Amino acid sequence: MSLLKEIQRYTFYVSSANRTTGTNTNFSITTSKILTLLSKHSRFALILHSITIPFSFYQMDSSINTLSVSVRDATGNIKNGNITLTPGNYNATSILTELSTQLTTFCQTSSGSYVGYTPVPYFSYNTNTGLTSLSLKFGYNITLNFSTNLSFGGFFGFTTNQTFNSSTTVTSSSIVVTNPIYCLFLRSPNLIQYNNKEFIVSGSSDIISNIIYRIPITTQTGTYIQYVLNTDPFFISNTNISQFQFLLTNCINNKEVDLQSLAFQFNSQLLNMKFHLMNLLVK
Repeated sequence: MSLLKEIQRYTFYVSSANRTTGTNTNFSITTSKILTLLSKHSRFALILHSITIPFSFYQMDSSINTLSVSVRDATGNIKNGNITLTPGNYNATSILTELSTQLTTFCQTSSGSYVGYTPVPYFSYNTNTGLTSLSLKFGYNITLNFSTNLSFGGFFGFTTNQTFNSSTTVTSSSIVVTNPIYCLFLRSPNLIQYNNKEFIVSGSSDIISNIIYRIPITTQTGTYIQYVLNTDPFFISNTNISQFQFLLTNCINNKEVDLQSLAFQFNSQLLNMKFHLMNLLVK
């Protein structure tokens, strides 16, 4: 049987504004002295206590706002390319307006044999069902390749490619979600965890996790996300630490969060825990 005894505790109050290197959401801080395990049978354990983050990031950000599209002109010539929505926070109707604007601009520009024209989109959101419908009052085939960017498609309730025109209307099969970033993750790439796995992003499942804090979002944009909850201590494999690396990511693609240059703060403790082995005699 083993018992744990705390032999040293380091408390850190960190603001990304006072980083040693990096950006305000992907940075390193260097300690004034190297932190080393103080005993042969000891390990470092980490506890997170609280975090404050400005809700200054956009739900539709630059990591998900581009979509592959294909459009036809009056004689059937095809133009392939990408549209990019303006980063920002949208509701179910304003995001349709932005999609309409960007598609119209794309269709208007001639390319090769494709002759530009001005379509008249007819996009609607049903407040009762939470679904969107896409059609044209005037225009020719438009294909939105939602399968290539599911995060983008989620804003409109689509997970597969969709083609519509002036005589064909497509309706989403899923509820529209214009706030897909419902939590953030504070990560530490250089604090080595073991036995801790994550299954969050498709294609990156069953990997050793570097998450040290999960922060739910329970407030509105333009305010501060305040989260206070002690984590259980979890052990890391580092035997000495001279630098801490921290990364703040979203929950949909693990990309770095853009806080528009604003800093965030958190409080943590690093414990040096010693294992005491005890023999039990069973009679």
